[in-house]
Formats: sequence, C-alpha cells, structure tokens
Amino acid sequence: VFSRIVNLFKNPQVVFGFLQLGIGVSALMIVPLFENIPFFNRWIYENWSMDFITIQWSVFLIIFCFLFVPTFFMGGQFPVVVRHIVSRLDSLGRSVGKVYASNTFGTIFGSFLAGFILVPLIGVQNTIFIAVAMNLFLGFALLVSSKDLSLNNKIYILPGILISCFLYANSIDPWDKSIISSGSYMPYRIGDLSE
Repeated sequence: VFSRIVNLFKNPQVVFGFLQLGIGVSALMIVPLFENIPFFNRWIYENWSMDFITIQWSVFLIIFCFLFVPTFFMGGQFPVVVRHIVSRLDSLGRSVGKVYASNTFGTIFGSFLAGFILVPLIGVQNTIFIAVAMNLFLGFALLVSSKDLSLNNKIYILPGILISCFLYANSIDPWDKSIISSGSYMPYRIGDLSE
C-alpha cells in the first residue's frame, strides 16, 4: 500500500515518525488481549465447533486481527525510508540496496536480541514493552526534529502521546502464564480456567 502512495508524501521523515508512533501505540494496545486468546478459543469450543480445522482457522483469524494494524505500519517503513534516501534516479539501485541490507541486518540482529537475550532474561511481555518504547521514542525524535511539525504539536501532542502510552503500559497486569500457556488445542484445560 505504502509503495503506491509514498510519492504523495512531502516529508518522508514525518511519515516515518508517525509510522513509528503507530507501531508503538497499536502494539501496546494489543498486549492485554493476548491473555484472552485461550478464552476466545474456549468460546469457539463451546459455541461453535471442536473440529481441528475450525479451531486452527479461528486462532489464525484472532491473531491476524490482533496483529494487522502494527504489521501494516511496519510494512510502510521500507518504502518510506527508500523514498527518503533516494535522491537521484541514477543512484536508485545502490540506495535501495543499502536500505535493504540495513533492513535485513536489523531484522536478524533484532530477532537474535529478542529471542536469545531479552525473552529469556525478562520475558515476552517485557520484551514487547521495550520494543514499543523504542518505536515511540524513535517516532518522537523524528517528529520533534522535523521542521514541518508545528510547535504546539511538538510541545503538547507528542509528549501527551508518550505519557499516555507510559501510563497505559504501567496499568497492564503481567500475563498469567498458566492461561497464556493453555494452548489452543486443550479445551479440557481451558474449560477449567476461571475468567
């Protein structure tokens, strides 16, 4: 989607900043929902079907709905960065190659850091909070440093978003591991959980 409309943006830096804020805010909003997935599954077992295929499709659709918005914003990052970096047509290939290489390296490094260091040390939920904070602060820095954003937005709106996200994150209870680990294949286990 963004690759088709990226040329309409006057300032890719501002767009990239808003994408970072969008990723951070939307990812933060879905954190409490993950703990409810076993209960969604239980509702499907009790009211719809115990069929394996139905259960798999329902789990897929639930996760798809949860992750659609943040991944939509994530998908917009690459074309926006390419638009910002590419200044001349004769350097298009080299510029795109550099962005693609940086993106690939960042993906590998981020996956390694999250999977092998952060998750074992602080858990999945806190790792998500760290990623959200990085997105929010990067977006904040990009937008504050932009000349196209009004002073009122820089002084009131952006700090307000950061403070609201911090307060919201602070209000989220830690996941109950006995619920999260119930799995989508174990209705007899989920049926024993109390809401």
